[in-house]
Amino acid sequence: MPQVIAELINQLFRPLIIGRSPFDSAVLNSRMYDAMRDRGHTTGYHIDALAAVDIALWDLKGQILNLPLYQLLGGDYRETIPCYVSGLPEPDLESRALLPRRWQERL
Repeated sequence: MPQVIAELINQLFRPLIIGRSPFDSAVLNSRMYDAMRDRGHTTGYHIDALAAVDIALWDLKGQILNLPLYQLLGGDYRETIPCYVSGLPEPDLESRALLPRRWQERL
């Protein structure tokens, strides 16, 4: 239900964040959380909407500073990221066994 999340952002969070600096993200996150906590909601769509705004604020900070997000978050911890593959969409076992290898070779 992405429209529910969009409505929460537009109707409830937007007035709290418009005109504020994205570098005030801790304060903004607290205010957004408190906006629903007072109504007894601290999970579900509310947290999804808060997370969406938080991600957007981090993206905006990176764009303003012309820095990649990993640097804003403290640096690159590793040069590679392990990958997990599930849901091998092939019709038979032999094809499913070959699929991860083909994906790996693309790298």
